[in-house]
Amino acid sequence: MTSARSDTDIPGLLREHLAAFQRGAVAKLPLNYLYFALIANALPNACIVHVTREPIDSCFTSYKQLFADAYLHSYDQVEIARHYIRYRRLMDHWRTVLPGRFLDVAYEDVVDDVEREARRLIDYLGLAWEDTCLEFHRNAASVTTASALQVREPVHRRSVARWRRYTRDYQ
Repeated sequence: MTSARSDTDIPGLLREHLAAFQRGAVAKLPLNYLYFALIANALPNACIVHVTREPIDSCFTSYKQLFADAYLHSYDQVEIARHYIRYRRLMDHWRTVLPGRFLDVAYEDVVDDVEREARRLIDYLGLAWEDTCLEFHRNAASVTTASALQVREPVHRRSVARWRRYTRDYQ
């Protein structure tokens, strides 16, 4: 029996991911969860933050965003639901196999109490608290995500259950 040979350049992939992170290009990408095992194993001391969101809000946000060819599953409601289920199952797997390896931060908890969640995050990262953490929207640094406009304003609840506006029962 012969062993399978992998031509995947893991160190090269890691270097590319780190270089993209340093450019600010990977901090918030929908498919980052696929690289979790690679990052966790290659960077055993890295602090990994996993931001969660209510399932329908998460799917709706992807569905309404034009990603061109990047996330083809986001253009079909059935496929986006299937994708979301696969994502949650994989993250549940990593939570079981690598307990304590990442911090879950719920979007809804952040909008309900920004300071509490910011302090929890800063503590997890092992950083010192600074009051400017609550003034992120005043930071003039460039942002390259689909939510670039949102980071320029204080935290709000407008995106929680936003999908309800498109139901027959919305009032």
